[in-house]
Amino acid sequence: MPLILLALPLLSVPGEAPRPPLPPQAQLAGEAAYRQQRAGDLPGALLAVDRALDWVPDHPEWRRLKLDLLAETGALEEADRLSLQLLADRPGDGSLTLQRAYLLQRMGREEEAVQVAHGLLEQGDLAREFELPARLVLADLLQALGRPGPALAALAPVAADPAPDIQSRRGFLLLADGEAAAARDAFALALQGDLQPARRQVLLRGHLEAARKAGAEAELVPDLKALQRLDPEDHALALELAYAHLAAGDDPAALAAFRSGLGTGAPPGAWIDGAYTAKRLGRNQEAAAWFVQGLEVQRTLPDYRAGTPAEFGLRREVETLNRTWGLALGSYYRQGGLLPGVFSTQKVLQQGVDLFWQPQALAANGRNVQVFAEVFENLWSADQATTGGPTVQWALGVRAKPFQEPNLVLGVEKLFRGGAQALDDWMLKAGYSFDRGVDLRPWDRRWGFWSVFTEGDSLPRKGRYLHTLEARWGESWRFESAPATAWTPHLVLAGDFDNRDPRETATGAGAGIQMRTWFRGGADTAPASWAEVSVQVRARLTDSNRQGGLFLRASLWF
Repeated sequence: MPLILLALPLLSVPGEAPRPPLPPQAQLAGEAAYRQQRAGDLPGALLAVDRALDWVPDHPEWRRLKLDLLAETGALEEADRLSLQLLADRPGDGSLTLQRAYLLQRMGREEEAVQVAHGLLEQGDLAREFELPARLVLADLLQALGRPGPALAALAPVAADPAPDIQSRRGFLLLADGEAAAARDAFALALQGDLQPARRQVLLRGHLEAARKAGAEAELVPDLKALQRLDPEDHALALELAYAHLAAGDDPAALAAFRSGLGTGAPPGAWIDGAYTAKRLGRNQEAAAWFVQGLEVQRTLPDYRAGTPAEFGLRREVETLNRTWGLALGSYYRQGGLLPGVFSTQKVLQQGVDLFWQPQALAANGRNVQVFAEVFENLWSADQATTGGPTVQWALGVRAKPFQEPNLVLGVEKLFRGGAQALDDWMLKAGYSFDRGVDLRPWDRRWGFWSVFTEGDSLPRKGRYLHTLEARWGESWRFESAPATAWTPHLVLAGDFDNRDPRETATGAGAGIQMRTWFRGGADTAPASWAEVSVQVRARLTDSNRQGGLFLRASLWF
């Protein structure tokens, strides 16, 4: 050690009588104590300072060093006794008084520590080097005691000081006192300082909470981005950022954040919210995979319950998002086939097939476009009209569902003759439906059912316009013997319009029963297919008998 440092213990404190020269053994022991303290060897430093004090028991600097070492090594009771001795020797010493306040705080004697800190501040002409630490420790003590108001009062004389030590405390105290807007300003001021990354993270978190409580939603994303720059591997932080982007209505940014945050340990809700975000942006495969992951994580939770409506809804989302093609087969007696009413006479049995392809690139959040091919024919007619090959009708077309809601479908198709009686024309279509209780409900044995479907079809070359309407209302029943099958007795109101028929409008009302069974489901997907048989008996309400009598339908959706 340089000679000037060895000489420091020999220097006299101003106002005190000069001390006699120290014994060499004491100097060496004191030097060793300071050196070992700097090296982090606290027990060794404590042994060394004790050796030094054996030679010079009243040495004030070594006694203060021992006080520091006792406090740092956790010997708080002994430190307490020594602190009182030192204060008795120097009752007005600001440094010793402040040190005692810290010591009492560590010992859990907060009320005594508050009194000591208050006493220090009441001394009057207190040096700045002691006043500010005293105010800080007093504020910390009062905060620990749950007194944010008095703690803020202790800091009031220095409230305008931008120092991070002051403003960070004010921020947390204001937050605890319910003054979120003022807390946000204090944190913002503290964050302007030169801070270590860990300290900056703490203050950013405080500013984030204050901004949330103050309703300053615009500040959440910048705060979270700043936090993410400090810790890019924090997945929970990335999820926080995702939700902040969602709150701001920025789905693309939220999706990017979900991609960063979703992984091992992510809660099921985050997977599901991320999936809905991806779905809204048309990322169907990503959305389906995240829905599946959310379902799988849900099943690992201790409070998981299978067969809930929410779980089935997620499985239906997976099935819908994964669908890229479909096939519909149908046989209809007086129900209108895939091209309603175009070829039907009053009593005719039709059969048809509809095969469609749904490009994933054009399917987004309930909107889609389908390219389809149809073929059907009349199998039987009550008035011995033409059936079979001459009635085969082909069609190629495109239909689109342009909105998530309402369920409006627009289509255009070209009709090709397969038989001599078929049409060569264009058909423009617009269909609309709304319903409730149509899908399977595995959690219910009985539920309400209603459905309304209407469609208008125009054949421009023939100058023909047709319109159909069918509304059903009833109740579905599911039995344990066939859990994937629903039986639905219902009332029906139906009508159609054909501008080429002498009686343009026909309406009927009646009752019927429908049986639908679902299949092709899995643990993570709702049933993708169903088969249905429907029987209705209607009484006509107008002069035309097109909507009176027996109506049958058998269909398969695959």
